[in-house]
Amino acid sequence: MKKLISLVSAITLFSNLCFADCDFKDLVHNPDGTVTYSKADHKCVGQLVQDNSVKAKQVDDLNKAVQLKDLTITTADQRADNWMNTSLKLEENVQKMDTLKRDDFWIAFGLGVLATFAAGMAAASLTNRH
Repeated sequence: MKKLISLVSAITLFSNLCFADCDFKDLVHNPDGTVTYSKADHKCVGQLVQDNSVKAKQVDDLNKAVQLKDLTITTADQRADNWMNTSLKLEENVQKMDTLKRDDFWIAFGLGVLATFAAGMAAASLTNRH
């Protein structure tokens, strides 16, 4: 995706340079290495420079959009992972609660049987004494 956006932005950046309607035949190359433009060429070069700065800003904006998209996907993946981990932990807790509930039932049942046996033994010992 990044390569596609970079390719599109490169084409749009160079399209102004390649297809400009400027005629640079009347350029004057100065001995100090500078170039003198005619008035029409000067406006054309200024327009190309402005267009390139706008295109560079658009490329920066597109790159930021791609970075935000990648961040969004990463964040969504992390949310899904967190949700799955939370669900698994909750399931483990529910299973542990069920196990403890079953254990509590059998402990209460055993204590009830023990209390009944102890009450019977106490009653038997009281009736044998009198």
